[in-house]
Amino acid sequence: MAAPMKVCSSLVGEVTCLLKWQRHVLFSSSVNIFQDFDEAMLQYIACPLSKKPLRYSKVTNELVNDELGITYKIVNGIPNLLPQEAHKVDASEKVNTSKTDSKDPLHTTQE
Repeated sequence: MAAPMKVCSSLVGEVTCLLKWQRHVLFSSSVNIFQDFDEAMLQYIACPLSKKPLRYSKVTNELVNDELGITYKIVNGIPNLLPQEAHKVDASEKVNTSKTDSKDPLHTTQE
């Protein structure tokens, strides 16, 4: 029975150390855990469902697939591209992705 207690005490020690490190990171002024998304990464990222490029929305801090009408959240600068975590965009939330027609500058056509 001594062996399981040793494992538990070792695990408790590791968890305690991890919690101390997290506290240090959260309250240290030299470490910024709230990072912005690097838009240069868009050239390497594609939607896992459609395999097409994504658009970054600064307003919502999400990656958007306008074709499928879904968004992927970005947490601390890291996009969560798991398909099961994607959110459907409501019609009221969709950004106007209209394109100006070359013949009439006042007329717009939907892509």
